Amino acid sequence: MRIRVKLVAIIEMIVLLTILAVAFASFQVGNKMIIADVEAQLESVLTLKSSQLRTYFNERKDDINALVNCKDIADLLPSKDTTEPRSNIDVRRENLRKTLRLNGYFKEFSIIDEDSEVSLSTNEQHEGMLRTNEQYFVEGKQGLYIAPLGYDMSRDVPTATISGPVLDEEGKLRVVLVGDVDLSLLSALMTERAGLGETGETYLVNSYNFVLTSLRKAPGKTPLFMHTQAVKECLSQKPTDILSVLQYTDYAGDNVVGMYKYLPALKMGIIAEMDRKEAYAYGMDLRNTIAGIAGAAAVISLVIAYLLSRTISGPIQILTAGAQKIESGDLGHRIAVRAKGEIGTLASSFNSMTRELRSKIDVEKQRADKTRLVYELGQQVTGMLRLDELLPGIVSAIRDAFDYYNVMLLLPDTEKKYLTVQAIVGGLVDVFPKGFQVNIGEGTIGHVAATGEAQVTGDMSNRPSYIHSTSEETKSELAVPIRKGKQVIGVLVMQSNELHAFDETDMVTMEILSTQIGTAIENAELYEQAQQEIVEQLQTEEELKKHRDHLDKLVDDRTSKLTKATKKLRQEVNERVQAEEKLRNSSQKMESLHEVAQQLETSGTAQDVYDITIEAAEKILSFSLASLDIVEEGKLIVKATSTEVPSGASKETSLEQGGLAGETYRSGKTTVFGSMDEVPIATPTKEEFSSGISAPIGDIGVFQVVSTTPDAFTEEDGRLLNLLLGHTYEAIKRINLQRQLEEQVIHDPLTGVYNRRYFTQVIEQEITRSKRYDHPIAFLMVDVDRFKEINDRFGHQMGDRVLQEVAKLLEDQVRDMDIVVRYGGDEFLLVLPETDGEPDVVKERIAKAMAERNKENRLIDFPVTVSIGAASWRPEGSESMEQVLVKADRRMYVEKRKGVEGHSRKEG
Repeated sequence: MRIRVKLVAIIEMIVLLTILAVAFASFQVGNKMIIADVEAQLESVLTLKSSQLRTYFNERKDDINALVNCKDIADLLPSKDTTEPRSNIDVRRENLRKTLRLNGYFKEFSIIDEDSEVSLSTNEQHEGMLRTNEQYFVEGKQGLYIAPLGYDMSRDVPTATISGPVLDEEGKLRVVLVGDVDLSLLSALMTERAGLGETGETYLVNSYNFVLTSLRKAPGKTPLFMHTQAVKECLSQKPTDILSVLQYTDYAGDNVVGMYKYLPALKMGIIAEMDRKEAYAYGMDLRNTIAGIAGAAAVISLVIAYLLSRTISGPIQILTAGAQKIESGDLGHRIAVRAKGEIGTLASSFNSMTRELRSKIDVEKQRADKTRLVYELGQQVTGMLRLDELLPGIVSAIRDAFDYYNVMLLLPDTEKKYLTVQAIVGGLVDVFPKGFQVNIGEGTIGHVAATGEAQVTGDMSNRPSYIHSTSEETKSELAVPIRKGKQVIGVLVMQSNELHAFDETDMVTMEILSTQIGTAIENAELYEQAQQEIVEQLQTEEELKKHRDHLDKLVDDRTSKLTKATKKLRQEVNERVQAEEKLRNSSQKMESLHEVAQQLETSGTAQDVYDITIEAAEKILSFSLASLDIVEEGKLIVKATSTEVPSGASKETSLEQGGLAGETYRSGKTTVFGSMDEVPIATPTKEEFSSGISAPIGDIGVFQVVSTTPDAFTEEDGRLLNLLLGHTYEAIKRINLQRQLEEQVIHDPLTGVYNRRYFTQVIEQEITRSKRYDHPIAFLMVDVDRFKEINDRFGHQMGDRVLQEVAKLLEDQVRDMDIVVRYGGDEFLLVLPETDGEPDVVKERIAKAMAERNKENRLIDFPVTVSIGAASWRPEGSESMEQVLVKADRRMYVEKRKGVEGHSRKEG
């Protein structure tokens, strides 16, 4: 008895270990298959959604391209006539709004001119704003551009912008057309759980972790800051290919599996995920099956162990060796025990068990191969959104992948009476041409459409109702329903010219594929339906607009019947009053800006412009302190303030140390902040300052306002201030241009001294002042000696440099109040007011400076000298100004002759 008990125990341990090893190997194979199936499902959805996104945005890009190249776009462009009537602008704006409504995919159209100003917009409030540093303006001047998706916190909506250049007949940039895309369809597209079961969903996140589309578990909560594992990896790694599946906790705290993909063109990620339990439900069923088989095998092993205890040890050793091979994974091994007793029975049971396990594993491998093919087919069809392309693509892809004799796809009519062949490929095209009809409920195909159950027919000869080909017969057939939810929307039929060509694995595979086909058909129908709904919605809105006035009148007539709505009506009235008050305030501010613009256009000096800007800012904003700084030689110089600058504050600061002002000047962007914590680089002059606005004045300076009240300013305040500063910038440019032109008019371009025109203008003023104070005016007529010889010997360019040097020397020897004029080619005239008629001191100073200059000989190896003739005009004298100038000129020539004679004697 002891030997038998030991033998039973040893055999039982070996059998149990073998069962455990086989179960473990089966679990491993099953897990890999489950993960591969989940990965294929998620990747198929990501591929579909990515393709739909690219299609959507490429179509919107085509819309903008069509608009900028449309001949009628010229009617919308801003007029070059600055006095264009306001009514013309209103007409062009209304035409632009009609274009927006007809398109239906954009929320706003804007036209930006070459100076980056919004000259026309369907949103009138945006007109006049500057878009200098906006990426869509910069890139839109070069060609069509899609800006990365973002989120507008002020409007609480996701945004996407597409821009493109409008060129004139010569190919030069005229304006940039900008469209703000309506993303409501995008959100609807993402919330569709196609291919992800009941718990799956897809959504988009931008580079700042904000969710841009609706969420199934958190409806109405966008923008939601998302920081799940999938979002973090997607935005940090930015993969353009789909990676392996992840297991993590989603934003609602549920355990999910998901995959992600980064879309670099739109700078955002797309996430697909589904509940972990639903994803692995099939795997749990497989595990339960294996566990049941293992339990049954354990029970059988007890019986076998009892029977084997009566046999001899030899067969047991053979059985043990075979069990060890099976345990090592060799499921093809067959135990060669020929005993007729319990050992033989046990060996046969082992062989049967290993054959069954090997058969199941082979089936699972075939299923995995077919699942892979289904996934590849899904990738081919998910990007198609038109039924006329989708259906032929499906049947061709199935036939190419599985090498079926014939594949066709049928869809029902609207009344569900018959099925029509929509696409077919293979050897039965002549038997079942496109348009061929099958009554629902009749034959194999009609029965599948009526019951919604797949059907495999191994031998079609047993089906007398089947239509046989005149050339080749269909011997077996597989028909699978295509569903949308629980509704049958079509039938997929595979046919073979071999008997029993289809098994249960083929049916399961085609049912999985039919689910993806149903989703693709539904997406294509939804796409076409969405296109039609948009057109109908626009028509409906137009009808609603026509009846709105009539409905308003009916509401007024029936006011007495709406007593239950009094409270709500009162609230609406209050809100409207507040809105009107806000509108009135905005209108007053705009009127103030208009008046300021007129003042700035007529201001004569830069300081007038600075002071007017400060006064205008006080009318449209409430602040504690305002400062206007202009950049000069790398420094911010305070030019005007609303009050005295706080003690200890500097009136000039280098740009590097300028804090927020320096950053504003460098970036060219306006910053509106509600607290100092938002702008750590700011250096307030008083601790009580809490909020403010820092805005650039073009490229010449910075305007800043601060308040002791937190959150004192809004984005609207920032836009109004930008409008004011735009006028300020233009006024400063105008004054600077006028000053430059005036300087050019009164100065000699070669020497930089005053020209004869300026002398003619200013001499009358000097004569008037001389008469008032009874002071004489002295004139020195200066001529460069031997200047022709200098030109001949050294060239005219060197002659010009000599004239420049002589002019500089003359300016250095006279007072600031004296005037140096280039009177002729090499002649200069010095006007010396209040000199008591004694200019000899100036003549000696000039001669001495000229001699010193010749000693250094810096320019040419030739002595440069001048001849000077002096004359004075006195208020009480009888000589005219012209006579005095002639006298000075004559004396100058006398000195020049003396100099020539002296020079000739030296040469002799």
